[in-house]
Amino acid sequence: MGLKLNRYLITSMLKALVPVVLMLLALFSFLALAEELEDVGEGSYTAMNAVTVVGLTLANRLLDLLPVMLLLGALIGLGGLAGNSELTAARAAGRSPWQLMRPPLLTALVVGLGLLVMAQYVVPAAEQRAETLRARAMTDVSVNEASANDDTWTRSNNQIVKVGRIGDAGHLEDVEIYSFDESGLVSVRQVAMAEVLDERFWQLDDVHVLRAGAGREDTASMQSDLARELWQIELAEDRLSVLALPPSSLSLIDLRGRILRSEDNDLDVHGLRVMLWQRLSLPLAAIAMVLLALPFVFGSTRVLSVGERVTFGVIVGVLFYLLEQTSAHFAIIYRLNPVVMAVLPECLILLLVGNWLRRMD
Repeated sequence: MGLKLNRYLITSMLKALVPVVLMLLALFSFLALAEELEDVGEGSYTAMNAVTVVGLTLANRLLDLLPVMLLLGALIGLGGLAGNSELTAARAAGRSPWQLMRPPLLTALVVGLGLLVMAQYVVPAAEQRAETLRARAMTDVSVNEASANDDTWTRSNNQIVKVGRIGDAGHLEDVEIYSFDESGLVSVRQVAMAEVLDERFWQLDDVHVLRAGAGREDTASMQSDLARELWQIELAEDRLSVLALPPSSLSLIDLRGRILRSEDNDLDVHGLRVMLWQRLSLPLAAIAMVLLALPFVFGSTRVLSVGERVTFGVIVGVLFYLLEQTSAHFAIIYRLNPVVMAVLPECLILLLVGNWLRRMD
C-alpha cells in the first residue's frame, strides 16, 4: 500500500510538472527570441541565427527555472490531490505530512542532481556554440574560411592575435600574438594554449617568444621560451566575446579550474566563486522548492481554497527566485561569503517549513 501511494504521489507531481516546464520554457524562450530579434541585421546576424541561439540556450534556461518549476509542479499536482481529499484520506490512514512529502522530495533530489549533470556536460557545450555563433555573426572579427583550422584573427591596439582553434573547454589553441610599435614589429609570441581569465588578462602556456633585434635591418631575432606567462591584452567586448567564453558557459570543473588559475595570478575571483556555489546549490534549491509547497498543499481548505493556496504558492516561488538572484548580486557587490549567500534562500525555506512541521506534529 505504501509503495503504491508513493508512486501515485510521484506520478501526480510529474504529470503536473511536464506542462509547467513546457509552458514556462515556451514563454521565456519567446521573450529571449524577441530580445535576439532586436539584433537581427547587425553584421551577418539573421533571424535563423536568432532562433538557433535561443534553441541552444534552452538548457541554461531550464537550469535557472527548474527549481521554480518543481514548486509549481508540486503545488498543482499535490494540490489537486488535496482538492479531491485524497491527501486527507492518506492522513486519516496514519500518514503524516512529512511522510507524504518524502517521495516528491526524493524526486526533487534526483532532479537536482540531474541539474548538476546538465551544468557539467550539457549546458557548456550548448552555450559555447551559441556564444560563438552570435559573436561571429555580429562582429567584424575576420575568420579565414579557407583554412582547415578555421583561424580567427583580431586586433587590439598595437597587437594582432591569431587563434587556430577554440577548444571544448574554452581554451585557445595554436595562438600567435604579434606586437608592434611605431617602428614596426616588436615581437611574436607562439602559444600552444591560452585561457582568457578576464577581460584584461590571458594566461599563456608553453610560450615561444621571438623578439626583433636591436637593429631593424638585422633579420636576426632573439628567442626565449616560457612555460607560463600572464599576458595583458585589451579587446573590445564584441571582439572578446568571439574568443572568451563567459563563466556561465563553463562546466563546473572548468569554472573551478578558472578560479584556481586566476588565484595563481592574483586576479579577483569573488564573482566566479559566487557563480560556482550557486550552481552547486541546485540540488538543495530543488528540495527547498518542493518542501515549500508543503504548507500550501496541507493547509486548511477552510481558510483558503486549493486554487488560492496554489496562487499564493506561485507568488512565494517568484519571490524566492528574486531573492536568490538578489543574494547573488549582493554577494558580488558587497563581497559577502559566496557559500553562505548561495544557500541562504534555501536555508530560510528549510527553517520556515521545519518550524511549520514542528507545529503540525
